[in-house]
Amino acid sequence: AMTLQGSSHTKLGHTAELQAKVVCENIKRLERGAPLCRYPLQSSGFESNMYCVSLGHTHASMRFGGFVHNGFFAAFVKWCVEWSKVAQARNRLVGLLLWRIADFFLEFTVDKGEQPLMP
Repeated sequence: AMTLQGSSHTKLGHTAELQAKVVCENIKRLERGAPLCRYPLQSSGFESNMYCVSLGHTHASMRFGGFVHNGFFAAFVKWCVEWSKVAQARNRLVGLLLWRIADFFLEFTVDKGEQPLMP
């Protein structure tokens, strides 16, 4: 979580965190000459398996695997993600624990068995 100068709103860098983990893993793999990881683990059509996008204060669109939902419930999930990431950034126990568990499960979105995307 981060704040921008001149703004009172806290912004998330969750996607950047996930991408950074893949980049770090791929740097290690490059040094060993191993195949690179793909991010994200892609479904048919090369879509991300997970997203949650705010569409205002009371609406959002979210996808988690095959589950897709639009509206208030998705907005609530988005708020929960933001709240918990800010709690993690502030070293609050609830945020640290929630995201330690989430990161464990999100590790499976990286397909470490695929061939490199780059030559």
